[in-house]
Amino acid sequence: MSINHGTSVYHRVAASYQRDSTGTLLVVDGRYATNIQSQWTELYQLFFNTEASEMTELASGKTITTTDITPSSPLTPQHKQPTLHIHELYDPTTPVIRGLVTFPLESESNTDTTFLTWAKTFLLLNTRHLTTSPTSAPTSVQIAVAERITTLFEETLKNTSHHDLWHVTGRQYFQARVHTFIKDNARIEFCLPAFPCKSSNPEKVAGVVPDAAEYLALSHLSGFIERVCEIYHPGATLWIVSDGHVFSDNIGVDDALVDSYGEILANTYMSGLSPTQREKKHIQFTGLEDLFFSSPESTSSFTTDMLSEVSIPQPIETVVTESAQKCRLLLERIGGIDRGHLRGLIDAKHADTLALYQGQSRFMLEDLGAYMDARMLGGKARKRLASKVAEEMIARNHAYSNLVELLFPHHIRLSIHAHTNAGPKFGIRLFPHGSVRAAPSTQSLLALCDSASSSSSSYTSKGSSGPLTNTLYEFQIPTAWHNALVQVDGVQGMLLTRSGIVRDAIKTGHLAGSWVEHHSSQGGYFSIRRVKQEEDTHPVVTDLALQTISETEADLSMLKERTSSGLQLGAYAARRSLLVILGAGVWGRVVAVWGVVRAVMGTAGKY
Repeated sequence: MSINHGTSVYHRVAASYQRDSTGTLLVVDGRYATNIQSQWTELYQLFFNTEASEMTELASGKTITTTDITPSSPLTPQHKQPTLHIHELYDPTTPVIRGLVTFPLESESNTDTTFLTWAKTFLLLNTRHLTTSPTSAPTSVQIAVAERITTLFEETLKNTSHHDLWHVTGRQYFQARVHTFIKDNARIEFCLPAFPCKSSNPEKVAGVVPDAAEYLALSHLSGFIERVCEIYHPGATLWIVSDGHVFSDNIGVDDALVDSYGEILANTYMSGLSPTQREKKHIQFTGLEDLFFSSPESTSSFTTDMLSEVSIPQPIETVVTESAQKCRLLLERIGGIDRGHLRGLIDAKHADTLALYQGQSRFMLEDLGAYMDARMLGGKARKRLASKVAEEMIARNHAYSNLVELLFPHHIRLSIHAHTNAGPKFGIRLFPHGSVRAAPSTQSLLALCDSASSSSSSYTSKGSSGPLTNTLYEFQIPTAWHNALVQVDGVQGMLLTRSGIVRDAIKTGHLAGSWVEHHSSQGGYFSIRRVKQEEDTHPVVTDLALQTISETEADLSMLKERTSSGLQLGAYAARRSLLVILGAGVWGRVVAVWGVVRAVMGTAGKY
């Protein structure tokens, strides 16, 4: 039984389509695209012979109509009523007509009717249709190009999961999606929901702003797109669709920090490109606010009253912004699932749902460690909170996935989560294969340092079962925003690990080094060297600890001054990350000051 059950807009949409002026169906996408395609002749005939029940003229000269039709039988066996709503967008500048097929609800309030009117306008105007021609048999040349791009993806980006179905159905699905662009001689477009914000746990990350981990990941992704462009001259683009505001209020990160993170990430990455590289648009950035409010026509008809009856669980205390909260509520109305249904599956111990819930609960128990420490929660309370957050994270993830499916119907969908790779989503590795290795524990970090230093100046992972693709990461593939990069002295390549592991190893004298801040597109990282146990490491540790405490006190003093003068914490954090210079021993002091800051600002709490 699927988790994805509900009554949101997504669950009412049968399919989106494009047709020409004669009624010929050009392309159809969505959950029931196959049904629409097989019944199109009857559906269009009914539509053509039925007068529109609604007609709206937009300021741009475009027109949207709604027509109610009743086919001879329901579209699917699951739907008892045969009635369908056909919404179409007529644009005088193009012969292609966009359409949306939706199911009616049994009962609708005035708020529902008003919102659904806006939602159909929003989807018709903002769905990113990238093809207008029917699927045709590929030529031998097109097959060869699609095959090369598919192989490149397999060898460069694809993550191999425990129950991988890439060679069963996924490879064929991926290649077919590539062909939809090649047949039109169009730019290939991928989308990846990722790069939300840094984890709120200082034991995982070294700061709140993007660092070398993010920029190396972006370089890796950009490198893949560049190689696609070498194979296929119309080129390719990867859309980074930030999901920061989808989850920030559940992971202990204030909305202002999400905004700062995203702005710094995009600006710093773009600043490292040449004008020619920027023109190629290999990597593009977008997020919830862009998705919902980039179109003036749909934005002008939106009012916050449409969200008056919507609420979402927010079990974590964070400082939210009005714009981000509005986007979260909109996300709930557009793609939200039935949380009661989700809870029922968990209580019934539905195997797949329970495994996902338990995995997410374990992940959140660790990720929210600093948040729980600051509130001195006991063991049982920590588990209850982690489980509550996990359930909400699952619901939000499905809502966001539903939104992306509606707005990006033709894009090749990539994910940082482990998937079976059967399609339509494909799990990827964010870091170059062989040049970055994961060290999930102190022992593995020291072992990798020893083996790397004793063997040669470079090292590589072997095969698809390498450290970044093993079953340890079945729940979530290692990301830049939950870890930090480590450079071992004299060794090529990087290690990926938690910042707390590095700091502890330095503190205990097993490693020597510090955080290296690069104010460029390279970003900061830990630079370390292995210390022989017979060496006297105490002076190094003492100096590092004193430097950390001194810099932290200076930053806390500056933070108090800036707060008292009315400056926003998010803007300050964008300029200098407190967490970059924090040692594990002083984190408690920062949490205490953070509470004072919130009290002074008077903005703590939920929206």
